[in-house]
Amino acid sequence: MLTDADRLAGYFIRTKFEFEIKAYNKYEDVMFDERFMKAGPFKKGKKYEGYSDIPLSTNSNTEDLKVSGMATLFDRNSIVREVK
Repeated sequence: MLTDADRLAGYFIRTKFEFEIKAYNKYEDVMFDERFMKAGPFKKGKKYEGYSDIPLSTNSNTEDLKVSGMATLFDRNSIVREVK
């Protein structure tokens, strides 16, 4: 599903994701997402699922949209929950 968010001046694609943390040496190294640390804490051995609106952008026109460099699974509008 692609949405046009006029108030944010951009296009977004709704994404469902799942992950499980199996092991780590440092919690900070679990995921390469700059907002991961503020979204947790997540526990080892637990499965999580979520929804996020990933921004799409281009620097050449309005037709060739690609995933933005600002994309994150853990923004303030994301929904992340433990799978029971």
